[in-house]
Amino acid sequence: MLRSLKQLLYRRFNYADSPIYKNKIINQYSSGSTQMNSVIPLKFANAMEKSNFLLPNNQRFVELDSSQAFTNLSREEKLYAHYLSQAAWNGGLIVLMQTSPESPRIFSLLHRIFVGEPLEDLKRNAIASGVTEDDFQAFLVYAGGVFANSGNYKGFGDTKFVPNLSDGSFELIVKSSKAYKSDSTHLSKLWQNTRSTIYSITPRLTSLGLADKGVTTYFSSNCTESDSNLVNDWMKTKRIEAYMCRTFKTTAEDGIPIYTIHLASVETSPKPPLTMDKEKYKGAYFEVTRGDYSPLLKLVNENLSKAMEYAANDNEKNMIKHYINSFREGDLNEHKEGSRYWIRDKGPIIETYQGFIETYRDPSGQRGEFEGFVAMVNKEMSKKFGSLVENAEGFIKLLPWGQDLEKDSFLRPDFTSLDVLTFSGSGIPAGINIPNYDEIRQNEGFKNVSLGNVIPAAYKESVIPFLSEADKQLLEKYRVAAFEVQVGLHELLGHGSGKLLRQNADGTFNFDKDNSPGTRRARRTTASSPHWVPPSRSAAPRPWDSISRCSPRYSSKEAEDVMYAHARARFVLMRLLELEGDGLLSVRETVPGADLLLSLQRDRLATDGKRIIGDFLVKLQAIKSTGEVAAGEALFQRYSELQEPWNRWRDIVLLHKQPRNIFVQPNTRVEGNNVELRRYAASAEGMVSSWVERFPDTSVDVVLETLADQDRRHYCELEALAV
Repeated sequence: MLRSLKQLLYRRFNYADSPIYKNKIINQYSSGSTQMNSVIPLKFANAMEKSNFLLPNNQRFVELDSSQAFTNLSREEKLYAHYLSQAAWNGGLIVLMQTSPESPRIFSLLHRIFVGEPLEDLKRNAIASGVTEDDFQAFLVYAGGVFANSGNYKGFGDTKFVPNLSDGSFELIVKSSKAYKSDSTHLSKLWQNTRSTIYSITPRLTSLGLADKGVTTYFSSNCTESDSNLVNDWMKTKRIEAYMCRTFKTTAEDGIPIYTIHLASVETSPKPPLTMDKEKYKGAYFEVTRGDYSPLLKLVNENLSKAMEYAANDNEKNMIKHYINSFREGDLNEHKEGSRYWIRDKGPIIETYQGFIETYRDPSGQRGEFEGFVAMVNKEMSKKFGSLVENAEGFIKLLPWGQDLEKDSFLRPDFTSLDVLTFSGSGIPAGINIPNYDEIRQNEGFKNVSLGNVIPAAYKESVIPFLSEADKQLLEKYRVAAFEVQVGLHELLGHGSGKLLRQNADGTFNFDKDNSPGTRRARRTTASSPHWVPPSRSAAPRPWDSISRCSPRYSSKEAEDVMYAHARARFVLMRLLELEGDGLLSVRETVPGADLLLSLQRDRLATDGKRIIGDFLVKLQAIKSTGEVAAGEALFQRYSELQEPWNRWRDIVLLHKQPRNIFVQPNTRVEGNNVELRRYAASAEGMVSSWVERFPDTSVDVVLETLADQDRRHYCELEALAV
């Protein structure tokens, strides 16, 4: 959700003369040493070590508690939340299809086993067959990871994780289950079709990415970056945004490549202009079809229709109506229209947003992962955020880039703190700023959402490395409150400020291109032209999201492209202060090969720190305003490349790496005239139980297996690598 970057205007600070470009000789065990000719891309030296791909048996599970907020709802509000949650959970199954070819089958295998009998019986039978307690726990942890991440790749980091038990022990559990004994033919087939892909850490299979670099299902496995670029170019000519589609490359009868852009929709038949017949472009054929994820989207729409009966007002009814239309037809404009009604629905008791939203996991940064959340207003925290909104225009004037790069008028958003009841997808953020459609955000508004019960849950039992005891105590005291402030400022000002200098489709501009101070500065300081976002560039890819993706991956030695903007941005800000701050921030190796100490001169933050970050922000905002992606990539690359000793310190950081908490979410269930909230233990067993009750029979497994079988021909190369 951090989306701010685009090419730079020059202001007060020449980064070509910065210390990052000057040779420095510093003590071997302090940061910033070695010369620039030894700059090393940020990589994992030992990324193929299997331990990097395991979820440990002591993996932390935390409850996402929304019981108090849910209890305060009326019966109609509870029913509204229940059916919206059912829609979100069914839509969340789509993410399995979007993560990896094997994820739907892995989910089905695990889900069938758990639905087949109580966990106690499964454990007893597994141990009787020779499985150890530790191996059974590892099996449950792996299952919890698959359920939480909607597949076998981490939602944060996009790296594969594998079971912390041998495939032999995994097989013993499968074959000792009641599900296997009841239908050994089918379960055996599922196991054999997933066994190698579950465990393989062949380099290409360890992370998400396009052909030769990783795994993706947004494109068929034979699509490279050049294929992606060609597809994106063609889609631009047709003014098609890619949020709701995937692309499959095959060969036509005449030997020419054919790219099928497949839209997500319930309906499967052609419907021009949404669908398009085959046409030729730059030596290849292109066509648009629809019907991707059809049976799953049908389940989504069925529950949205039920939710509409309990909507509190016309805005909510119209929002849901347009979402249903969008998912039925594969029409992104219908989802945009629903988003407009969502923005107008100010301060609802029940907040929800569902659809193909975030594009972080598509290697080209354009296709949206399905996401659905349902939450209730936290009134006390919302009052604080309301005060922040009231004062936002004053805060915006304090930002360093000046009025010429700021929006003509501040569109005051709805900013509420919510307690999450349901969040489907590959992970749960702490805050959201949506919709992502630029033409709506800039001209009509958006909403800021802080997910209040996520923040304290995320910090439960976490360990703080690399700080002095005094700094640890300070962080422990203020970390939750500080993070709440950070989320508020990030969503409101980070996403809500700054202007996109755009040329409109009719040739006009939303700024004075001849006399704008921002344009004049851009002409002086950038090599490319024009210095604005052209109409041919739609809201996807958002230029600053594209920049976010150029970072070297934190978790894969081979893959050079990262998907995680937030992690990269934090590292860049730290390096910025370290390299430009003349001792403001320093890192040293206190125990060779084992520990680091980060120190910060807090008394200089309000002076030198503010100046350094302010200069950097001006440059980033200029990137965002003018859409100069390449320069932004270059700037961020300067600060995310690793000089020694950081390349070596990466291994020390890994020694202290902690797995991200896995959230155990509740379920809702209609009981007579009431809706019951079902809570579960914060454990691997509780996680499994929540998913068994969420989908109490195998009907969804049948759907997922059918869809995976239909797609299988597009990913043959990946299956061959796993053998």
